[in-house]
Amino acid sequence: MTQNQEPTDHRPANHRQESRNGSAYVAALLERWCDITEDEGETSPWSVGPLIESASGPLIYFGMGWSRAEEASAYAADLADSMGLVCFDVRENQLRP
Repeated sequence: MTQNQEPTDHRPANHRQESRNGSAYVAALLERWCDITEDEGETSPWSVGPLIESASGPLIYFGMGWSRAEEASAYAADLADSMGLVCFDVRENQLRP
């Protein structure tokens, strides 16, 4: 690869789209609450960070602190639905509406 060439993404097109969807979803979550790695006021519901590192292809698996889990999971599920994504709640072992 020469200096001016862009790296080639050899993943199938659907995997590239899933990655973009996941990145957009994480960005939208971080518009509501900051990443825990940047949380000086301890207001973030996320228990791991950077949150984007929880995204892998079509999946995003992120932890939440118990004290904020109800509020954050409801918002995350609504946001996923609004973006045409599916949200599975591991605590409830079911899809979120």
